[in-house]
Amino acid sequence: QQFLQALDYERAGNFPRAIASIRRAIQLKQDEHRFYAVLARLYQRVGDFTRARSALASAQALSTGQTRDRYRAERDRVQATYAR
Repeated sequence: QQFLQALDYERAGNFPRAIASIRRAIQLKQDEHRFYAVLARLYQRVGDFTRARSALASAQALSTGQTRDRYRAERDRVQATYAR
């Protein structure tokens, strides 16, 4: 439920609430890579690229195969685009 609520808040443009909701979802189910991927997207939307990279690293660690490769590529893209 927290996951769906986070998506609803994201669609409404309420990113702080979306982040809070997805973080609660992660507390309830820490091994769901999709939750970390959504968290990474939300952090990117608010300009927190360090946290976005960290969330993508978590998503990558929890996934396998092509999904893991996709998270790695996204993390590399965020790193290259927003390196400070």
